[in-house]
Amino acid sequence: MNGLRIENLSKSFGGVQVLNDVSFDVLPGKLTSLIGPNGAGKSTLANIVSGFLNGDSGEIWLDEVRVTKMPTYKRARRGLSRTFQNLELFKGLTVRENAVLGGFTKLSGLAIRNPLTSKINNQTLSTIAEQAMQDLSISNLAEQHVDSLGFGNAKNVEPVRVLTAGPTVLVMDEPAAGLSSSDAKNLGLWLRELTKKNIAILLIEHNMNLVMDISDHIVVLDHGELIAKGSPQEIRTNQKVIDAYLGQSR
Repeated sequence: MNGLRIENLSKSFGGVQVLNDVSFDVLPGKLTSLIGPNGAGKSTLANIVSGFLNGDSGEIWLDEVRVTKMPTYKRARRGLSRTFQNLELFKGLTVRENAVLGGFTKLSGLAIRNPLTSKINNQTLSTIAEQAMQDLSISNLAEQHVDSLGFGNAKNVEPVRVLTAGPTVLVMDEPAAGLSSSDAKNLGLWLRELTKKNIAILLIEHNMNLVMDISDHIVVLDHGELIAKGSPQEIRTNQKVIDAYLGQSR
């Protein structure tokens, strides 16, 4: 199966079980949202999927390749990209330079040591980055250093950067956090456009209006347990989810 497959994933820290036997798929051309209260294990799962942590048990498959023990950089070269809750930008560089750097994930050698002066695919990466900046309405900021940006604009640089890597699977960890309603809506429209490129998207997000509007499937964690998965309508009316997270029918 292409896309992302998570099979029986478990993880504990000391005596605390953070994930317990979690399984679900993220399919190409679909947007799957992962939701749940703080401490549910969502970011831990994202870190395991992207290789920053190892699970205690379970398997991770990326486009039919088992990547459970694969280093982070090799997963990236195979098409896995992600954003982070906290901004992880290259300070001192411009928006455009940050954006283009994402595309060098799959290159090696001299191009990685000096990516900004490399001629390898430079024009292609610049074109992709320019289109992504336009889509997220930050192309007017292309030559500004990211250090000078307000939070909302800086937050939109990471999605642009990961897109230039040409991902087949994209993990987005709370990309709408701190965004205005209009910026969050624009982000949602952009993510829906990405699914048309057959990218498998895993969205971790607390903005329930956004999640319910743009998701094809929703997976719900609570204290490391998968308590529900289904369509937005199914999740919206699921009593376990209402009790654990939503608080009321939405």
